[in-house]
Amino acid sequence: MSDTRELMTATELSLRLRMSQRSLRRWVAQGLVPPPVLPHRWLRSEIDDLLKTSVQFVPNSAHQDTDQ
Repeated sequence: MSDTRELMTATELSLRLRMSQRSLRRWVAQGLVPPPVLPHRWLRSEIDDLLKTSVQFVPNSAHQDTDQ
């Protein structure tokens, strides 16, 4: 990495995704979020791409089933 501004910390990423860091770790383990490129550091461009390509990106804790 030539520029650390290209990286996001776990705190920044969890705030961006509106989830706890614990949920973030779970999502990484499940493959829902790309793995960090360095310990606790994600490429900002990968996250931007993820958010652009996701039809609806809603953390599990905020998702509610509306079918009744």
